[in-house]
Amino acid sequence: MKQLFILLAAAFLFAGPGAAADKTEKSSSGKLKYRIEYGKIWDKVTLTSRVKPEYPKELRAAGVQGDVIVSFVVEGDGSVSVAHGDCPQYPVLARLAEGAVRRWKFVGTYSRPGVFTRISTSVLIKFRLLGSAVSTAK
Repeated sequence: MKQLFILLAAAFLFAGPGAAADKTEKSSSGKLKYRIEYGKIWDKVTLTSRVKPEYPKELRAAGVQGDVIVSFVVEGDGSVSVAHGDCPQYPVLARLAEGAVRRWKFVGTYSRPGVFTRISTSVLIKFRLLGSAVSTAK
């Protein structure tokens, strides 16, 4: 039991708060296994709804994978007004990540009671092929 607790604590510390992953397993139709991982959002905003980016099978079949840094603005009502992804080697991954982040929802932000404010922040989104020897774009 103690070992299990230590393992879980290490996993939490490694991932950090706000980190998560979506995973699609290989199906009987032979789809490539992949994972989309999310880094921590570096500001005082609380995510309430996350839309998973698309990762088209054509890109997966071509071995396209990489890291996208998405900078975005959370409005006072919790919506995302601006999102810009950066992945120089694969701009298509940047566009897919931007489109998903624009649909994310957050708890409304405010600077003092009744006064809402905008917050600029960013997140790292990783598109990964599992069991692949293909190099990753950074």
